[in-house]
Amino acid sequence: MTNSQKYNITVLAVNDENKNRKARANMKTRYEEAKERMLNYPATRFALKAAIEAFDKMDPVDALNDAEALAGLMETRWDDLKKAGVA
Repeated sequence: MTNSQKYNITVLAVNDENKNRKARANMKTRYEEAKERMLNYPATRFALKAAIEAFDKMDPVDALNDAEALAGLMETRWDDLKKAGVA
């Protein structure tokens, strides 16, 4: 194989990788699509929208841990209200 052929193969490989990189950059992740739907859905409450935007600025693991802690707290609140006969 000549140097020219090797160069052409390398250029083609680089071009393919650049196309793939551009395609990946233009694709939205499942998270981004779901977030967009929730933020744009008219019935999504303001507090949830604010939480999504705040959590989006955090480290994903920290955001998940905080969301789980908040969900647990709200579940406890709901259980207490049911036991008290309020809900």
